Amino acid sequence: MEGGFQYSNFGGEDNSQASFTYDSDSYSSSTKTYNGNLFGGDFQIGYKQFFGKTKRFGLRYYVFFSGQGGSATVTDNSYNASSDNQTSSYNQPSANLFYGAGIDMLFNFYDENEKTFGMILGVMGGGSSWLMGKATYQNGTCVWGETNSGACQTMNQALLNSNDVGGNLLPIYGQFIVNIGFRGNFSKHQGYEFGVRIPVINDLYYTQSFSGFLYSSGTQTITFRRRVAVYINYVINF
Repeated sequence: MEGGFQYSNFGGEDNSQASFTYDSDSYSSSTKTYNGNLFGGDFQIGYKQFFGKTKRFGLRYYVFFSGQGGSATVTDNSYNASSDNQTSSYNQPSANLFYGAGIDMLFNFYDENEKTFGMILGVMGGGSSWLMGKATYQNGTCVWGETNSGACQTMNQALLNSNDVGGNLLPIYGQFIVNIGFRGNFSKHQGYEFGVRIPVINDLYYTQSFSGFLYSSGTQTITFRRRVAVYINYVINF
């Protein structure tokens, strides 16, 4: 069983394109880029076993949970065929939950008098959930304002409300992670670990396809991914 601190850098993209019904040569596009930092913790519990006479090589199997919160700087680059490029930015409160199961290979370089030091290499798979909060522009107006009242709402709630106009919010998405680190024991029942976890999949958070009186066609896709997670954990061995 182990738990500790975890830091992640994450990014994302929001790509939108639309063609106008009244003029086939008119269109607009927008690309928002997300770049931010998340801070939090992780917990995992499982079983490990070592093989051979020297007991230097082993495997462990576990379930895990991590939760992190922070914010991202969002840069919005918009283009319209009838006007110049426009750029704006704001801060978006963000949180990520990751949960599932994993398996690691363990190799001890040193093993003497109940003190060990070695390497970890493994994989983790599970669900990745993004919880995106309320955001405001620098002038104080809401980024995600409610249509009728104009009241601020979370990004999750605003996009969930768009489901009836062709939107599809996917706050939970499958993720696969490579785990690389080092581990040690300073007594029979106590130890430590540190390393990096590298997600390999862009989490699809939102998609939308629309058409109507003003637009002949339009699409929007939002993806997020933690680029890398750095962790340090305290370990209890049973």
